[in-house]
Order: sequence, then structure tokens, then C-alpha cells
Amino acid sequence: MQSLCPPIDDLRSEDLVEAVTARHVSIVKSLLETRRVDVNAMDGHDRSPLWHAVSSKKKEMVQLLLDNGGDITAADLDSMTPLHQAIEKGYTPVAKILLSCSNTESVKLVLKGGDGDGDTEYEPPLCLTARTGNVAIVRLLLGHGSDVNIPDYQRRTPLHLAAAKGVQATWFGQRQVAKCLLAEGQVDMNAVGSDRSTSLHHAVEHGDKLVFRLLLRVEGLDPNVSNSIGQTPLSRAVESSNLDMVHLLLTRCDIRVNAMNPNQPSPLWLAVKAGHLSMVATLLHHPTIDPNKAWGIHLPPLLLSIVDGQEDIAMLLLGLGERLDVNARTLNGETALSLAAQRGSCQVVDRILQDRRTDVNCENKDGQTALWWAEQNGHTAVVERLRADPRVRFNIEE
Repeated sequence: MQSLCPPIDDLRSEDLVEAVTARHVSIVKSLLETRRVDVNAMDGHDRSPLWHAVSSKKKEMVQLLLDNGGDITAADLDSMTPLHQAIEKGYTPVAKILLSCSNTESVKLVLKGGDGDGDTEYEPPLCLTARTGNVAIVRLLLGHGSDVNIPDYQRRTPLHLAAAKGVQATWFGQRQVAKCLLAEGQVDMNAVGSDRSTSLHHAVEHGDKLVFRLLLRVEGLDPNVSNSIGQTPLSRAVESSNLDMVHLLLTRCDIRVNAMNPNQPSPLWLAVKAGHLSMVATLLHHPTIDPNKAWGIHLPPLLLSIVDGQEDIAMLLLGLGERLDVNARTLNGETALSLAAQRGSCQVVDRILQDRRTDVNCENKDGQTALWWAEQNGHTAVVERLRADPRVRFNIEE
């Protein structure tokens, strides 16, 4: 029978790649026995014979190439090594063969994130596996010494990537991956990525309540870390209108419910701005909430709710009594009473007047009072209510 292997003098490096791609184990074996072909020769995409063997899912071929010096660290133009290819394809048995390679230094090198040749977009195998959701390969990688906290080129840890899948995590396995990573015990719960987000931020961002609950149970978690734009997990949950997550965060004794930066909005301010009544009510039940917290040049919650026409929220805030600064002012000197009078919000005006602390005759920078505004804007019911209050003076000059 005529041999399918080319004559020795005519051998090319491409012949090995072609034989591997065609899944001809016997030809590959014959070529390797000649010692005239490079077992790690690359094709036009910098893909080695071992890379192609992994893609073919042929375990015998993979083992043959490894036994003859196949390099598991050789990456293609997309920074994908043979191990990456096995992970992306979900070939657990092939990944196991690669990790059992006799060249333990190569295994360590590929697990830690490349050879330090400046490849800034190299994705460590554990990060890729966490992202794809293959818990079997995660366990395999951890069993071979992969660092549970190893970051990718965006400084995202495997836990970040598992938490970032959100509702898809159930379908693709990331929740099981998160459980597996957390079970390691050495996982850095507060590691931040390039945007300063933690795994808890990612769970909130993508609405994954199960992973979120898992994270909250872990000792050492800091729920108050701010990302690069000043968002804490709590403020992000409020912005996402995720009331369940807000409830869970507020059960923690270490949660900080007020803004930690004077130039960032508080969770309460965000809830008021969004007009989310239930969210506002939930936050106001927390004993350390500051209902008067403004930020930058923005209005405090009470004034904001009145200006935005959120009467239900304004009434909720006014129910706080002594905790609320009922005489807070805008930059122009308007109070809650004058703003409500301008809008004709009779129930809000009435509720403010019931507070004995209210400065009913307070003037803005132009000397205008709440009564002046109500009369100016033709809000008859508000005018009558103000005039019925014995504290209101009628002789203030316009």
C-alpha cells in the first residue's frame, strides 16, 4: 500500500498541520517519527498543530502531539492557546489532557496568564472559564493551581466575570461557577476591575439575585466600595429600581446608606429623582438615613420632590418630622413652602404648615414669600390656606 505521508525530502511544516486538521493520527505519527517536521510550526493564523488537534476534539491526537513536545503555551493571533480553545469549546476531557502535560512549567505559565511578552489582552484560562460557565473546567483549573483571584487584562477577576452574566447565568452555568469560586475560601471579595467595580457591582448591574445573595453571605465583603463613577452597589441597585436588592443590602449592619462623597448623589436622592415611592419609603426606614442630604449644587430630597411634582414623595418626607429640615433653601432662598406654593400643591403646603418649625414668612433673595408666590400664580386654595395660618403676615412688601 502506498504511504500517504510525503517523501522525507519533500516534508513541509504545513504537512503536519494539514494531517492534524484532517484527523489522520497515523500520518501525524509517521511525520513526527521522521523528526523532520516542527511539532510547533504555526499556520497563517499562528495556530499550532496542537491548537488544531484540540479543535478536532481528538484526544489521541492531542496526547500524541504533547508526547512529542507540543507547546500548550503557544497562542494564536487572538491570544488563544490550545487550552483556551478547549475551554471555549467546552472540551473538558481535552482540557484535562492538556493540564496533565509533563511540562509542568508550561502548565504554570499558561495558567498564570501568558509568558509576559506584552500581550495586554491575554485572558487567563480561569477567567475565560468563569465567563463561559463551565464549572467542571473551573474545578480542573483550580485543582491544577490556578489563582482564584487572577485578573484579566481589564483587571476583572473570575468572580467578576461569573457575576456579570446576570440572568443568563442560570442557562450558562455561571452561578455554579460563582459557588465553586467562593468555596475556595481565598477569593478576594472586594477586588476591583479597571472601572473600580466589585463582583457585587456586577451582580447588581446584571440583576442576578442568586449570585447577589451568595456574595452577601461571604465574610469580608465590603458592600460600600465605590466604582470609578462613584456608584456603590446600593446606589446602583436604586438606579436600577431593584427593590429586592436594596432590601437585602439594607439588612447588613455595615451598609452605608448616605453618599460617601459630597459630589455624588445619595441613594435617597436617586430614588427621589426617579420618583420611586416604594424605594424612598424603604430607604427612609433605615435608622442612619440622612433625609436632608444634597450634593453639589443640587437640591436636597424634599425640595427636589416638590420641584419635580412628586407630591406623594414630598408627603412621605414630611412625615419624618424632626428628622427633616423643613426650612432648607435653594440657592435663591426658596423653601419647601414657597416652592409648593408656586406649584399650587395644596396638600403639601398644608402639611408643611402643620410643622411648628416652619418659617412661614421666609423671603427669597428677591423678598418674595410663599404667600406672594401663591397669589402671583393664582393658586386660590393655597392662598386661602396660607391666610388661615395666624403666623402668616400679609403686610410684607412685594
